[in-house]
Amino acid sequence: MRGMGDTNPIFGPIVSSSDLDWHLGMFTEVFGLALTCDCRLDPPSLKRVWGVDGQGARVVMLQTPGSNYGVQLIQFEPLSGATIRHRSKGLVPGAAKVIDFFVPELEPALERARAYGLSINDDIASYDSPEGPVREAHAWVRDEVVCAMIEPPPAMAERFSSGLGRPVSEPQSVSGPTLALEESAAYFHRVLGFDVIYEYEVKDSNFGQMIGSDQPVHIRAKNIGWNLKAPYIGMIDYGLARPGDETIDPVVPPVRGLLGVVVCVADLAAAVSKAEELRSVVVPTCSDAGIQGPWTGAGSAVVRAPNGMLLQLLDKAG
Repeated sequence: MRGMGDTNPIFGPIVSSSDLDWHLGMFTEVFGLALTCDCRLDPPSLKRVWGVDGQGARVVMLQTPGSNYGVQLIQFEPLSGATIRHRSKGLVPGAAKVIDFFVPELEPALERARAYGLSINDDIASYDSPEGPVREAHAWVRDEVVCAMIEPPPAMAERFSSGLGRPVSEPQSVSGPTLALEESAAYFHRVLGFDVIYEYEVKDSNFGQMIGSDQPVHIRAKNIGWNLKAPYIGMIDYGLARPGDETIDPVVPPVRGLLGVVVCVADLAAAVSKAEELRSVVVPTCSDAGIQGPWTGAGSAVVRAPNGMLLQLLDKAG
C-alpha cells in the first residue's frame, strides 16, 4: 500500500467469518483474489486490536492480482452466535451489506458462483445508469454477506475500475442502507479526507425485486472515497425506511458478517484524533495490528462511521 502519497486508500471489506476456509475458497475461486497472508492473533493481540475477549482469531488477507486492493477475513474464536444481517431484513439500515465486483460478462460469473454452490437471487436487475445499461446479480453467502456481480457498460468500467482485463475486478465498493447520507459524508471527509466521488438515483421496480422489496424503490446514493478507480464506500437510501423504523444493532465484533472496511491511512494519529473529536473511536490506537505481509508492524485503530460500519485504520507508514 506504500506509494500512494498522503491519500487514505480503502483496501477493501472486512468479513467476520464462521467458516474462513469456505470464504477463502469463495473469494479465490469465484472472485479471483489471491491469498497474501494467513496469520493468527493470540488472545492479548485480539483484545488490543479488536477489543474482543476470546481465544484468539485467524486473519487472512487476500488481494486481487495486479491491484492494491482486496479482502480481509477474520474468524474470531469462539464464534459468535449472531450475524449482522439476515436476508429477510436485508433493507434495514445501519450496517454494511454488499461487496460489489465488476465482471466483463455476467453469465460466466454466475456459472463460477453456482459451481461453488452459491445461490443467486432469481431476480437479476437491468437498469440504466448515466453511462449506459447495467446488469446486476446478488448472491447471499455465508454469514449473511451479499456479493454483487455487476456487468457495467464500457464507459462505466473505464471510469470506475482499475482494469477489467481479468474475469473479475478488484472489490469495487462496500455498500449498505443508511438513513445518514449527509452525516456520513461529512464524517468521512473530516476523518479521512474522502469526498463524494459519485452520486446517482435509481427508480426501478426490477431493481427493487432483486433487493427483496415488495414496494417501488427510489434509491439515492452517495459513493465516498478518494478515487473512482479505487474501492469506495457506498451509502444508499432506498426511500423505504424512515426514522423510527427497526435498525440493526451496532456492529460489535465478534458478530459475524460484513463488519466494514480496512483503510490504509497516511497519518494514523491525525485520523484517530479527528475520530475522537466525533466520539467515534471503538478501539484506540495500538502499535501492531498483528497482520503480516505489507502490514507487518503497522499500528491500527477501529472507528465507527455514522452509517454503522466499522473502519479498521491501518498505518500505511507501518
